[in-house]
Order: sequence, then C-alpha cells, then structure tokens
Amino acid sequence: MGLTRLSPRMMTKDNKEEKKKGPIERQSHAYVGEKHAQTFTKNFHHTAINMVHVIKNSEDYKNAIKNKVNIIDCHATWCSDPCKLISPHFERLSREVKGVEFFKMDVNGVPDITAQLGIRAMPTFLFFKDGVKVNGFVGANWRGLEKPKAGGEASSSSVTSQ
Repeated sequence: MGLTRLSPRMMTKDNKEEKKKGPIERQSHAYVGEKHAQTFTKNFHHTAINMVHVIKNSEDYKNAIKNKVNIIDCHATWCSDPCKLISPHFERLSREVKGVEFFKMDVNGVPDITAQLGIRAMPTFLFFKDGVKVNGFVGANWRGLEKPKAGGEASSSSVTSQ
C-alpha cells in the first residue's frame, strides 16, 4: 500500500529553510494511505484566517467589489486538481500583497452572480477596481496571480497589468 502526499511542496529532512521558520510558517504535510486520501482532501481547506474572505451570497459580492481593488477566486467544490493546486498560491498572495482584498466564491452557492459574470470554467480569477471588472483569467495559472504582486503595492495599474 502506497502513501499519498497531501501538500503543495515536499519537505525533506535537510531542508534548512523550512527548519528556520516558526511552527506557523512551516508547510504542513500529511501522508495517508491511498484508501483515505480522497476523504481527507475533501475535508481539508487551505483558506487562511482573515486573509481570504468568502462570498456566500449576492450581498457579500456587492460589498466585496465596492470601492476596492480585489481579486475573486471563483471555484466549485467539485473542482479537483486545478482549484486545489492554485489555492495555496492565492492564499500566500493574500498575505503578501498589500492594498488588495482577496475573496473566494463557490459558484454553486451564488448561481445568479455566476451567471451575471459569465463564469463557465473553474478556477476563474476576476480582478475588480471600484466595482468594475478590469481583468480576469481562467485556469490554475499561478503566474497570472503573481503579476499584480510584481508591480509592488496594489494600484489600478498593477491589477490591470494582467
């Protein structure tokens, strides 16, 4: 029976960079038997507390995009690998990029907003400034998420540089 690694990166015993980090900053790693891997990953969420906000209804969506620069990760609970692979990058950026608010939205939970935005594939990332969608892309392209960060602090130019 093999083991399944359930983490975005593999940490080796001699990884000095990981050892220098505090307990909260270290990557968490879990190895479970293949039989239990599906159950474990289904119930395991990567959302960082207070860094990535969850949009649960139309009112949350309206408040999220109002007068701010933000990025919304439109995903679905049934979306497996692409959504799970990009999630740690999205959450890391939510801690690193200043002046941008990060949101996650389960498209099945808000079908009216999903239809209004024309979301047809997951994950879809939408960039908003002052209530107006300025850009977006589809797929687990973490480099697409990195572009606003490359411009330094969030501004209209860094969000639209997609």
